[in-house]
Amino acid sequence: MIVLVDVIPRLPLASSGFFQGVSLLVGAMVTLGSSSAVSNLVSGTVLIYTRGFQIGDYVEIGEASGEVVERSLLKTQLRTPLNEIVTIPNSRVLNASIVNYSTDAQARGLVLATTVGIGYDVDWRTVHELLERAASRTEHVLAEPRPYVIQKGLDDFAVGYELRASTRRADRMPAIRSELQQNVLDAFREAGVEILSPRYTAVRDGNPSTVARRADEDEPAPGAPNTPRRP
Repeated sequence: MIVLVDVIPRLPLASSGFFQGVSLLVGAMVTLGSSSAVSNLVSGTVLIYTRGFQIGDYVEIGEASGEVVERSLLKTQLRTPLNEIVTIPNSRVLNASIVNYSTDAQARGLVLATTVGIGYDVDWRTVHELLERAASRTEHVLAEPRPYVIQKGLDDFAVGYELRASTRRADRMPAIRSELQQNVLDAFREAGVEILSPRYTAVRDGNPSTVARRADEDEPAPGAPNTPRRP
């Protein structure tokens, strides 16, 4: 650096306006680039010592979520459930909200929640039983602490129920939640209980179906069922 400072003024046209303008531009680029790098370095150091997350943790940083696969002084990399690698500069990580799903998953369990809306004609005890049955069928859901149900609200068309179940597999959170919701659908279907969540309205008495017709089918009359034309 000292050599450059000594040599540059001795270069041909060093005193020209063009050369001085280019020098200012290059200096500004180096300054801005180095400030960004320094910011990432400082942020990376802070993240290491605060221990907000470790390699292998399942986290959500801003709008990105996934498993932490790399944490360096300059950047953090996440692997999403779709096997996408998301690289986030540490300066952005430090300024974003960080949700770590793995921190207490082993010791206390990570709580997964799913909500359904059930009609007022169904007894709440039946709903609780069906939701708990669905949780017991789901792999990686813990028996202790026991899954439980709370009433979320008395809405216009249905009662809102929320099932809360715990797991230690934070790395499989999306798959476990998906299986849990499948088992909820199966449990209510087996019991003949209709799920009205979020809002479900269907009137089929005399109304045509919304299924698209083929080109060789007649246009049904208003209010008539949508039946295919016989040859």
